[in-house]
Amino acid sequence: ARGLAPTEPPSDVTELAAQIAIAAGELDFAVQMLEGVSRANHRTQVKFRLGRVYEELGDIAKALDAYGTFLSRAAPADEQLGAVIEAREAVARLGGR
Repeated sequence: ARGLAPTEPPSDVTELAAQIAIAAGELDFAVQMLEGVSRANHRTQVKFRLGRVYEELGDIAKALDAYGTFLSRAAPADEQLGAVIEAREAVARLGGR
């Protein structure tokens, strides 16, 4: 996956590469890949994943920003969706509003 530029392959391939990078503990690379597709058609879910990765990296401000963007885009979604619940819990845990 390291040979792929974030904007060259289709966004779903890039997101899959990012998920593999996360599993391998390559969080900085995962951020690079996810940031590259965070404005794609499925960008809402990407922002949720970015929140998780930034939180794991200890970058609270970026994690809160990503989770906040996810929640604002997911506002019309069912409040009981797992990702919505998890994002709200993360924002509370990280001291966001």
